[in-house]
Amino acid sequence: KIEADYETSKDGALTAEGLESTVQWAFAALAFVEEPLVDDIQYQLQRLRRICCRLVAEASLPEASRPRLALLLVLVGDVFGQQEEE
Repeated sequence: KIEADYETSKDGALTAEGLESTVQWAFAALAFVEEPLVDDIQYQLQRLRRICCRLVAEASLPEASRPRLALLLVLVGDVFGQQEEE
């Protein structure tokens, strides 16, 4: 869902309300993630982290959405251990 919204944002059609509902959906989905993480969940969390990083970096992102995306990044990185590879 977030990836589809990211693709929409590149067309300039992403709204603050659309992004807000997507972020709420992601938080709800993360509430059901169980550890240890299986490979598919790790893959999806990495995709989520990459897309959130791209969205936060975009200047056109609504300012109110940045803290929520940053919190998603913290959850994915610190809670689920999906840090950026260096």
